[in-house]
Amino acid sequence: MIGGKSYRAIFISICVGFLSILTLVFIINQFFINKPIPQFTLTYTAGTNGSIEGTTPQTVDKGRTGTKVTAVSNSKYHFVKWSDNGSTEASRIDTNVQGDINATAIFKADPLTTDTLTPTAESNDTTPSAPSQRSYYGSGNTGATTVSTVQSIPTFTLTSTAGANGSITPNGVTTKNDGSSQTYTITPGATYHIDDVLVDGVSAGAVSTYTFSNVSANHTISVTFAINQLTISAPSLTLSKPYDGDTTAAVTAGSLSGVVAPDVVTVSAVATYDTSAVGTGKTITVVYTLGGADAAKYVKPVDYVVATGVITTAPLTAIGAITGTPTVGQVLTAGALTPLGATVTYQWQNAATSEGTYTDIPGATSSTYTLVTGDWTKFIKVVATGTSNYTGTQTSAATTVVTDPNWIAGTGTLSGKYVRSADLGSTYTWDPTDSICRSPQCATGLDPNYPSEYSFVSPQVNPGVDFSGYPAQNACKAIGGRLPNMQELLAIYAGKVSYGNNFQASYYWSATETVGYDPEFGEYNSAWAVYFSDGSIEPNLGKSASIYVRCVVSG
Repeated sequence: MIGGKSYRAIFISICVGFLSILTLVFIINQFFINKPIPQFTLTYTAGTNGSIEGTTPQTVDKGRTGTKVTAVSNSKYHFVKWSDNGSTEASRIDTNVQGDINATAIFKADPLTTDTLTPTAESNDTTPSAPSQRSYYGSGNTGATTVSTVQSIPTFTLTSTAGANGSITPNGVTTKNDGSSQTYTITPGATYHIDDVLVDGVSAGAVSTYTFSNVSANHTISVTFAINQLTISAPSLTLSKPYDGDTTAAVTAGSLSGVVAPDVVTVSAVATYDTSAVGTGKTITVVYTLGGADAAKYVKPVDYVVATGVITTAPLTAIGAITGTPTVGQVLTAGALTPLGATVTYQWQNAATSEGTYTDIPGATSSTYTLVTGDWTKFIKVVATGTSNYTGTQTSAATTVVTDPNWIAGTGTLSGKYVRSADLGSTYTWDPTDSICRSPQCATGLDPNYPSEYSFVSPQVNPGVDFSGYPAQNACKAIGGRLPNMQELLAIYAGKVSYGNNFQASYYWSATETVGYDPEFGEYNSAWAVYFSDGSIEPNLGKSASIYVRCVVSG
């Protein structure tokens, strides 16, 4: 040791010829170890009825030796042992210290002693006997008696308490002599169990008995109880189902265990998926509920959880009949789906016959479809295809044949009329209010300049030809319910229309649209006119004044 520190010395002896050099190299221990030598604390404590002689606590370097300490008992007591190593030697010196030491000296009362007293009494004299608090009378003789002397033995109190729904025996305060023992028995009530036992405020666990041995101090013991939690066998659980938009899983509860007879307790179970979406590896949690007259005495079993649930896509199983009237211009609606509320895409189709080949109608992809003139005389179906959580395809039954439209008579009045010969390349605009005539005659009062007996004739008339049998409505129906163009009108009125440089241009009802003549086809597209004849024929294939009408679909 140098300066209170430990060193290692390396002696190097070098002989060179006749020269000897002795070199002493000191290397500070901390330079190599890079930390101080560990130190430990030795603490010696006297128990009840004694004391410690010597230094306590002591600080000692690792591997070193402490100083001597001695356990000294009080009067009428003696040293029993050290608490850490059980040594019965009152004096101790701890060597090669490798850690902290905490040792308590335990003392115990001395055992009872018996003494023999021999009193001497003179004749007719009295000899007091203090130990037994008696007086002995003598008659000139000597006598002997045995007297027991009693020492005061220390006592300690043990206090026990029990919470509700159980007991501890003995209960309350118990007085015990120094060095004696006491065992406690703990009993839970029906449907309860021991929750915890605290000895001097420290948990001893859920023990059913506890013993204080070699009592040398006051102690406390307290116990708490908890209601029993029932156990249950594994449930019968359906791990997979098709998508139904709900998180419920099918489950049947297992069998309860732990019910004390004659208690009546039942159990039910509800199982739920973590989400209702299609997927695998889904968590299903089973939650139990207790029932029955004695359910309140127990705690329900812990939840049952699995992570192997599966929800598959649901099949689309049916589509109901199409609703709506199968007439051009009417709206058809796809029937109800099974499962109800399934997500699908729609495609409407038509076919020439009920059992024929159906083709998709372009753009008809919603749950409703408005019939057009192209559907006239055809049959309609709708195809639903599952999406998202649904799969499969269902096709509805066909409608009855789509009928022709009903023509509606207008209720308005004609605001004007336009008469002139058409020149090739000319463009005209007609701007009346919405007014429609219904064949074979128009309503009266269209114009005060013309009597009500005017009849329908063709756009270009031959002298003396009556066209009243070819009303406007017939012309519409002849080509499928739409407005005929000029060439179609000529075909309809074949033999009754004369050709020439002049023929009447045809216009349809519109407040904004312009209808022009198409030189390539020699016609005015999508428009036609109806004429009234006043009975007079002009020299050059005279033309009557004209009004213009459209086909209108009812509904």
